[in-house]
Amino acid sequence: MTKVVSKHDLIAEIDTLIMPLMSLMQQDFLESIKPFSLNPGAAILLEHVAKGVKHPKELANLLDTVPPVISALVGELEDKGLIERQIDPEDKRRVKLTLSKQGKDLHEKIRERSLALGGERLSKLSDGELTSLIRIFRKLLEEAQRT
Repeated sequence: MTKVVSKHDLIAEIDTLIMPLMSLMQQDFLESIKPFSLNPGAAILLEHVAKGVKHPKELANLLDTVPPVISALVGELEDKGLIERQIDPEDKRRVKLTLSKQGKDLHEKIRERSLALGGERLSKLSDGELTSLIRIFRKLLEEAQRT
């Protein structure tokens, strides 16, 4: 006889599994940036700028922090030659952030290392499981962005 599992029980099981998985993924992320002498906040900021987030205020909102923290991280990355600040041509009161050539190169190296480390875990899944996981993640992200 098949046991009927409630939606609540399924969600509770996911909740139980998600924290250790997030911890492992965080360890992979920290390992992926270790050779590049970046603190985690700076590496995350670099990733967001690479994905098109251009303004410090957007970064502060996205990373749930205050503008002075973003300014410090941007300054750190700028001092290392990884990021450039420019006056936003659409609004001269705003600063626009872009990756320098060196920043783009470093971002690519971090991304390759991260994919290699994370890929070890994900390679255990079949193509169908990976496709389902992508679909589920997209659905969860879309719902989270609506609220």
